[in-house]
Amino acid sequence: MADARLVVTYFWGTFMRGLEMTEYRRFLLHRLMKQMVTHQNRELLSLRNFLYTLSPKETQMLFSQRDELIEEVAALKESEYPAFIEKMIASIRRNLQNSNFVRDWKANYQTFLHPSACFYGSSVRQILQEFAPRFSNYQKNINNCCEGVRAYLFQTDGIALRTELLQKLGGNIDLTGNHSGELAAFVSFYR
Repeated sequence: MADARLVVTYFWGTFMRGLEMTEYRRFLLHRLMKQMVTHQNRELLSLRNFLYTLSPKETQMLFSQRDELIEEVAALKESEYPAFIEKMIASIRRNLQNSNFVRDWKANYQTFLHPSACFYGSSVRQILQEFAPRFSNYQKNINNCCEGVRAYLFQTDGIALRTELLQKLGGNIDLTGNHSGELAAFVSFYR
């Protein structure tokens, strides 16, 4: 249960901030933790192990950058999707040119990035959507924007960028799985 609380705090804590902890929310949180413990999988264990390897400063840096992006995405209006998709594409281009970024991505892909995308796409997200309405906004917006980026990468104009992405990362990205969540991570990871 302590491991489940650790993972929930770091990965979904931003969605829980500022919420009144009603009796119903306590029930949902307990249910969320229980489901995580009952259905422990290698992604959850990998995330727990990854968190234990980080220093407090590294943890703060990693999650504060991600939290900024989450707040921005949760507040998006549908009319703002095209501009945000362009911003995501520009970020992908910029990150691919940064050899330190590419090295860090590859080093952390199996232990943190891929398991994170799986975790966000897991069945426990349904409980969180009920617990924190902002999470629903984030999920809807990021899924739509990632779908826009993914569509671009599979169009004629985006083939060169997709090829570069796949070549530089050497298989350390899944463009179609987990609601294209790894694209979101590629934009937010050490932003």
